[in-house]
Order: sequence, then structure tokens, then C-alpha cells
Amino acid sequence: MGISLRSNASTTGTAASATLLPMGWGSTQPQAGDLAIMWVFTKPFSVTPTTPAGGWFLISGPTTTGSTATTAADNGSIAANCYGRFCTGTETTGTSFNVTITGGNSSAGGLSIYAKDDGEMWDFSTWTTGLDLSSGTNFSATGGAFEATRGDWILGAGGSNTDLGTSSASAGSMSGLTVSNNARKNVAITTGNDLRFMQAEASVTAGSATTGPVLSWTNASVQAEGIAHFLRLRVLPYEIHQPTPRYY
Repeated sequence: MGISLRSNASTTGTAASATLLPMGWGSTQPQAGDLAIMWVFTKPFSVTPTTPAGGWFLISGPTTTGSTATTAADNGSIAANCYGRFCTGTETTGTSFNVTITGGNSSAGGLSIYAKDDGEMWDFSTWTTGLDLSSGTNFSATGGAFEATRGDWILGAGGSNTDLGTSSASAGSMSGLTVSNNARKNVAITTGNDLRFMQAEASVTAGSATTGPVLSWTNASVQAEGIAHFLRLRVLPYEIHQPTPRYY
């Protein structure tokens, strides 16, 4: 079976002076061995979320849009963080928890849960980021090149520093690969200093290539700057990670 989506559990956002970003487990029960991936995008860029208790760990971040622009309405730099958690099967569906963001003004994010076969191990060691500083009406960010092949999933989350306009048609792509796209999240934070969060997945159905992933979406208004964060999910046979047998 390889990788599959267990649950597109939570999409959320908070507004002015937000120091708590709520996340939820959704209505589908996670199973032991599932992998939960959580994205947290924040303004101002200088704040760092506190990694939640209960088994969560930081995969990558914080990464920023590369500038230090002062946070203002529909302006200012933003930061992105990605977290992981190995599910135990004891999570309670329909419940939520908070991510603490001390000093946060606007924040948004999403939580999704992925499943694999028994006898496989998760590999989420490859990630990259890309920027869109073009101030154009549409968003497109290309990350640094990495290798991907059939069976991998490329997860992409993006944020822009404004809620202006209507955004749609988020998609991920990698040159040389055939992918199946799933647009997952589209959240606009319309109060505070504003933020937009988008999330998409691209499962690789054919091909193998080393190239930069792209996250894009259409937008009806100019957005000053934004960032995309990419994570490659892969499963490996469990036995290749076992110690080499010794014979005495």
C-alpha cells in the first residue's frame, strides 16, 4: 500500500495578539505507527512556537521569508515551522490542543495524519524551503533540489503575509515526475496583521528525479512576500535498519 492519508485532521488560524493556536485530531482515529505532520506559520517572523508536549518534535524550522520587515497589516515577514509525532492509536478524536506562540500576532497551520504498511519505517529527513518575493498576484515558490521517486509523497505548506484577494487552486509539482495533487488547506486570517496559509500534497505516481519542488496557487490580489516549506515522506523496509547480524 505504501503511504496513504489517514486524516486531514485540522485546519486552523488565530488573529490579533494570538498566543495559542488550536489544533485538533479530527474525526478519524489515528492508528499506532501513523505519522502526524503539523505546520505552524506565524507573524511576526521573530516568534518561535513552543513544541507541544505529548511526543511532538520539531522536524524543521523556524525558516523565514528572508527579510526582517516589521509586522504590519498585510505586510511584514513570516516564519514557518514543521512538527512531527508518531501516533500511538490512543489519541482522542474530536479533541484539540494548543500550540503556544509567545508574542504571536497572527498564526495559522494544519495537521494531517499519514498511514503506512506494517514492516515499514518512516523517512522524513529531507526537507527544503522556497520563497516568493515577487509581489505578484499569484504565488509560486521553488524549493532546493532533492531526489524523489514513485511512492514518495511531497508535502507542501505555504504562507503569505496578507489575506487580500481570493486564493484557490493550490498545487505541488516536481519536474520529471508524475504526481497526483491534493489541495488540503486554505485559511485566511482576516484580523490582526493578516496571514494566508495553504497546504497541498503531491503523491509521486511515476518517475524519478532530483529537482526542486514547486508550490503554487492563484490569488486575486497582490501579496507582498511568502514562503513555502516542503517535506518528502518516504517509507523504507524495516529490516534494512536492523543491526548487521554477528556470528560467534
